Amino acid sequence: MTEKFLNMKLFYEYTLVSKTGEVIKHEADEAHSFVQGFLLMLYRWWVENMTAGPIAIVTSGAEDTDIPSWSNHFDILGPINNANYGPVVGTSSTAVAIDDYALGAKIGHGTGSGALQYSVTTYTAPTYDATSTRFVITRDYTNASGSPITVTEIGLISSSGGYILIARDILSVPVTVNNSEKLVLNYTIQTEL
Repeated sequence: MTEKFLNMKLFYEYTLVSKTGEVIKHEADEAHSFVQGFLLMLYRWWVENMTAGPIAIVTSGAEDTDIPSWSNHFDILGPINNANYGPVVGTSSTAVAIDDYALGAKIGHGTGSGALQYSVTTYTAPTYDATSTRFVITRDYTNASGSPITVTEIGLISSSGGYILIARDILSVPVTVNNSEKLVLNYTIQTEL
């Protein structure tokens, strides 16, 4: 049998908003981006039951062996002013590889050159229909740097002991965020029959 069955999907959409609240641009696409960190976290959580040994490569490139602090599995609710985890954005256009452990060039939080202000990560409750269920993770990024910043990559980083990249995508249409503009990023995680 050659048919491929996909049950879990990831979608992203972004909206560029002016400082007066007008929608400048909106794009949406299916992500194809769960990287090995996602599977290794599931493996350790479900199969190995959090026993000793490395779990994944953290965003610094080191192995994560900090098992005792794994009480918040898959925590992606990045707080305000924090670019370490949650939905993150970057400027690299390097193709996604299964063993990616960090964005190619993550944009940091701040108001200086090349930085964006990261909002708190929010989410919706799961919704259901006859054949699928989904929930949405949202984060805003405001440009107060004084110069345009072009976002070309997005990702999800978990804070589960260490910071572990679980998804990374290159945007199908990069977006330039001018000073005083806001980028709103939504990730939708969906399972379907």
